[in-house]
Amino acid sequence: MVDGGFAPDYVNVADQRNDPDSLLSFMKLLIRRYRESPELGWGDFRVLEHPCPEVLAHLCTWDDGALVALHNLSPEPRTVPLRLADCDSSHRLVDLLEPGSTSLADDGTAEILLGGYGYRWLRVVAQDSRRLV
Repeated sequence: MVDGGFAPDYVNVADQRNDPDSLLSFMKLLIRRYRESPELGWGDFRVLEHPCPEVLAHLCTWDDGALVALHNLSPEPRTVPLRLADCDSSHRLVDLLEPGSTSLADDGTAEILLGGYGYRWLRVVAQDSRRLV
């Protein structure tokens, strides 16, 4: 008990280990995806141009891998139009933090929906890629 007779407002680690929606589980997922994505730590970094000033979108490339990260710094949802050079409809964007993927158009464009303060880590995967996603 804390002064005043109230219990602290936190959940212990043991409870979070078994909760797939806990902060601990989310942090473990981020760490696992970061370790699986050498593009993020070792790759070249390039900011992607788009018309939403509230969104940071960047491309990290390393060896034969590419990853697009988007971060909405606004509380309002945004739809971000992107164009990836050297990509076409034979590529897709596989979400590393949520199930699902987004197809690219023939000209390498896609529209990505981000919730308020939302984020996406999307691996660029070619149709003939042998890389595990």
